[in-house]
Amino acid sequence: MKIRTILIAAMLAVSGLTQAQVSEDAFKKAVDYVNCKTVEFSLKSKLDILKQYQQSCSCKDGAANTEISNFLSTVGGYDATIALANEIELLKKQFNKNWKVEDEVSFLTENIFADKTKYQKLYSFADKRKNDSGFATFRSDLRKELPAVLAKQTQVSSPTQSNADSLNQIKPATFEERLTMLEQSKNIAQEEKGWFSRNLNIFVIISLILALLLFILKIIQIANSSSSGEEDVSEKVRKYVKDKISDAGFNKGSSNQGVSAFAISNLEDKIRRLEIELREVKSQVDNSKIPFEVVQPRYEQQSWQDTRQPELKTETFFLSTPNSDGSFNDSSVSPTYKEGASIYRFTKVGNNRAKFQIDEREASVKLALTYPDKSIDPVCDAVNAFNPKAKRITTVEAGEAELVNDKWIVNKTQKAKISYES
Repeated sequence: MKIRTILIAAMLAVSGLTQAQVSEDAFKKAVDYVNCKTVEFSLKSKLDILKQYQQSCSCKDGAANTEISNFLSTVGGYDATIALANEIELLKKQFNKNWKVEDEVSFLTENIFADKTKYQKLYSFADKRKNDSGFATFRSDLRKELPAVLAKQTQVSSPTQSNADSLNQIKPATFEERLTMLEQSKNIAQEEKGWFSRNLNIFVIISLILALLLFILKIIQIANSSSSGEEDVSEKVRKYVKDKISDAGFNKGSSNQGVSAFAISNLEDKIRRLEIELREVKSQVDNSKIPFEVVQPRYEQQSWQDTRQPELKTETFFLSTPNSDGSFNDSSVSPTYKEGASIYRFTKVGNNRAKFQIDEREASVKLALTYPDKSIDPVCDAVNAFNPKAKRITTVEAGEAELVNDKWIVNKTQKAKISYES
């Protein structure tokens, strides 16, 4: 009788949870979580940017759209991702007070990626990744994680309480009727009580004893294994503590000065570029210090021509995604290749002119194909049809750019000619 009562109570509790309605605050928190995770997934191929994003925008702490947009604006070159995040933010207006938990989960993991008319950016985001197994895993993880996010502020009414209230309403009219009902319940319980119910306490005691024995054996096993590798463990612990102290010291300094790791990286790049320019100026100054010699006029003319047209020193640098107007920010120049960030390789052919092409490395090609409309189309013309599954991008003819103020500007007639190859 007791076992059947417990099973019925458990079934009622589960039914109550699945039918629980979601509060508006819980739904908004769930939308923020989907927004944060979606942007995080879109940055998976840019490891350095992804690491900065996870530090600045914690999905577990409920990073809002404002934090996400501010981060992407600071990094630069992610206008499409910002637009995607803004569209997800508008989902908060779709709250329906009659939806249950499973309705909200289905809406945030299925419906928003399938409605081309209503959610164009989300549909385009999912359509580009329909053959990506990682995107399927991403949606599967959302389905598992969202119920916990929605449950944080969801008020679930207790079915046992409502059932108890209903039972309390059924009261016998007299003391004799109460006594009769109690006697009948006692007889039914005695009839239904079987061998298992009578011996239930014995099974519980035996189970507890076995669990205690297994726990003791596990402790002995751990003690033996730890004694054999004690020195190794202690060394790892010391190294871990040392690393944490070092990280804590750096973070403390960063918070006092208000300087992010990304800003420091930009400053280091600018310092390296200034060092290169300084060496070039020094070289030009050294070359200009030519001792005066009395020579034949023919050789003087030749020397004058050589001085007027010095040999150009080849300089190579790298840039990432261009602006929509077909230009690159000179402040984003990197003198060395950065995997997951660099797409184009520039080679100077003059003081303010350079030729450029898509770098042939696999990481650069993969990064360029992620958002071809942003990364390729503004500065390149393809000689064949676009192939999203291309393994290589060959530069048939290098493009030309001119440094004007703080931007490398590419004229429409000077775009690079490329070919997609499988």
